[in-house]
Amino acid sequence: MKSASPSPGYTGCVVQVSSPYDAIAGVYDEHWGHEFFPHAMEAFDRHAAPLLAPGAAVLDLCCGSGLFAGWLDDQGFTVTGVDLSGAMLATARRRAPRGTFVQADMAAFTLPARFDAAVCWFNSLNHAMSPRHLRAVLLNVAGHMTRGASFLFDYVLPRAYRRDWASTAMVEGAGRRRRIQFRYDPAARQAVCETGEGVIVQQPFPPATIRRAAVAAGFDLLWEGPMEGAEPAGGRRLVLAVRG
Repeated sequence: MKSASPSPGYTGCVVQVSSPYDAIAGVYDEHWGHEFFPHAMEAFDRHAAPLLAPGAAVLDLCCGSGLFAGWLDDQGFTVTGVDLSGAMLATARRRAPRGTFVQADMAAFTLPARFDAAVCWFNSLNHAMSPRHLRAVLLNVAGHMTRGASFLFDYVLPRAYRRDWASTAMVEGAGRRRRIQFRYDPAARQAVCETGEGVIVQQPFPPATIRRAAVAAGFDLLWEGPMEGAEPAGGRRLVLAVRG
């Protein structure tokens, strides 16, 4: 795979050929992705769809296994998905056969298209490695959007990671049973998911950090509020921003 160029001013993230999600792509698709999908559809229909013309170009950042991208494709939108996991993208391509899919870090993709809207679901922005990486992500997204385009995303609040993250789950998927351990490291301020085949790390960014990064990237924040019904209860925020 040819690595995409990182966004200007950011050199701390290198596009990789693998992701910790590769080993659990089947589990993600069968469990977590399906659980979140209805909330993403409802949020898009309420906040983003009214702003879009038929056939509008939509970027699905961190598209995972393509549940949402496939739904956008079915709705007649022109879909482009970006994700670091090749295993996830293999499923996404089957779900959205008319879509375009790119394997890259969310701060480092470079595409010729400009988008009328972008989405980033399931607290994927919490996978940014640092506030600097987060700023690079949002700057890169903004650079791929038309003026006035909407960006709809969610994130998990720090208090929810501290309160709800620590747990153990036994899940069946892709022909096997897995024990997945979730733990919160207060010293490092990181939420860790240990799958047995890899470690996935999330960062609990405070709301002010998210907002500053979005504004610095050139977004106007139109609306922010709780993402009702989505886990963790009372700990997930939904943001609608517009490219200035």
